[in-house]
Parts: sequence; structure tokens; C-alpha cells
Amino acid sequence: MSTKSKAVLPEQPQASVFHASVFNDVEELQAALAHGESLNQARGQNGFTPLHTAAFNGSLAFIAEAVKHPSADPWAFDRNGRRAIDIAAASGFKEIVDLLYAAMYQTDEDEFLQSGPDEPLP
Repeated sequence: MSTKSKAVLPEQPQASVFHASVFNDVEELQAALAHGESLNQARGQNGFTPLHTAAFNGSLAFIAEAVKHPSADPWAFDRNGRRAIDIAAASGFKEIVDLLYAAMYQTDEDEFLQSGPDEPLP
């Protein structure tokens, strides 16, 4: 009989929206959301949400997927009064700025184009 002990493998960490936002990991984002995490949670002294963190890190794929989720709030402020779009703009991430802007000012383009001109003010 062998006296060798079996190696114990470390547990796989649970998916985290914050980890996914840093590493631009859409699969981990989806897994974390499926486990009940929210994109509207703030963390740390700066009060970043996962959208702030992704904007800071240039995580374009993460942002593109995250803004589709109902718990994503692109209007959320960090503790310094900045939104994710402000952080992306300051870092020069234009594509992320565009995605966040579209999420903040959602309009159905087809409906808008079919509605015609606005009524003139009296």
C-alpha cells in the first residue's frame, strides 16, 4: 500500500464580473452573471463598477456584452463623480466611448427614422 498522498488541486475560483472586466473575458462575464453577480456593484476606494473597470482597461468586448445586460448602468458614478464613459474618453478608447454613449442614449434607429420630423413648438 502506498503512503503517498494524492495531490489536492486548487478549487476553480468562481467567475467574477470584476475579474472579467480587467481581462476582457466575455465568457467569464456571462458565467458571473449566470451566478447572480450584478454589473451595478461598486468596489474599492474609487467606487468603480465593472463598467468603470472595463473602461479603464480598454476591455472593448466586455463592454459590448455588458451593456446588453439589465444590471448594467452606464450612468453610474464612481466616488469622484465620473462615469465609465468619462474614464474611457480620458484614456482615448473611442470605440468604448461610442458603445457607452449608445447604451446611455438608447434609441431604436429604425423607429427614429420612420417617425419623421418633430412637431414644431407653438
